[in-house]
Amino acid sequence: MISILINGSPSKEFKMERGLRQGDPLSPFLFLMVAEGLNVLINKAVADGSFVGYGVGREEKVFVSHLQFAYDTLIIGRKSWENIFAIKSILQLCELISGLKVNFNKSTLYGINVKTSWLVEAASALNCNIGELPMKYLGMPIGSRLVLLKSILSAMPIYYLSFFKMSSDEGWFEGNLRKLVGDGKNTNFWLDPWVDGDNLRSQFNRLFDIFLDRDKSVADMISDMNGEKKILWSWRRNLFCWEEELVEVCEGVVFGTVRVIGESDIWKWGDSDFSVKEAYLRLTAEDEEEVEWAKEVWNPLVPAKLSILVWCLLYDRLPTKDNLRLRGVFFNSSSLCVGGCGWRKATHVL
Repeated sequence: MISILINGSPSKEFKMERGLRQGDPLSPFLFLMVAEGLNVLINKAVADGSFVGYGVGREEKVFVSHLQFAYDTLIIGRKSWENIFAIKSILQLCELISGLKVNFNKSTLYGINVKTSWLVEAASALNCNIGELPMKYLGMPIGSRLVLLKSILSAMPIYYLSFFKMSSDEGWFEGNLRKLVGDGKNTNFWLDPWVDGDNLRSQFNRLFDIFLDRDKSVADMISDMNGEKKILWSWRRNLFCWEEELVEVCEGVVFGTVRVIGESDIWKWGDSDFSVKEAYLRLTAEDEEEVEWAKEVWNPLVPAKLSILVWCLLYDRLPTKDNLRLRGVFFNSSSLCVGGCGWRKATHVL
């Protein structure tokens, strides 16, 4: 039953018996009712635990199950067959309630960090297509927006370095990054800084040189069989005695590193959270430049008065007419070095 406004006053409720023509003012209202019905069904499935959305965040996660815009609905969830069956049930129930049939030929299933074989089986169960990223939305490829975004982000450092002094400490940003290891699937065993803020390659370079596969992750290297942890080493040759002792030290460092069980690997900024203020102070810090030629000036073989003269010349402290004028000792125009040349400066001495 619906009611409409006639001259600003609501009419009596009546039952809809026929469809509406294209462009009828009631069409958006009908569309909103169907979209809201789908929204209620998904929320109900999430509340019952039938469907699990994707959690955003680490400590206080925000679970996103679906996004709706115009006639598009984006359903987001973790990889599981329970979610696939829940999606199919929700869409079929929406068909029965609204009378509208879901066009699965225009529906697409996307997977992020999901094996293609599993994605094919899931798409077959839903009877829909398989999509790849970047995808098109509203007729425009998402990838084109990413290209535009990357071009803007790549130009930002050039803009900031136009008035910020670049830190002379190379790799200052990378040096403050730490890897907090959870399941270890996205952390390189040798190259990522996951052991006390440093990588194992720098601490055990000898072992790194003779190791067979250097691209393995922490999860690939550490085996947990029956509660006993073991590192799966693979060497290019037999180890010497002192190298075996080095392996024992490396194992002690690895097993002594705290890991977050049940979580994925994340990057962390030093011992605290990243802040723009800290990065700003680091970029604007004034580095004291060492004067390498000081030893040459203050050479014992050079007369002291000559060293003092050169030192004052380098720092523009000679009592030239220009410096005396700045100190309040004024001269007339006849005291100029040469007519139209200006006041005598230290550069004239050179």
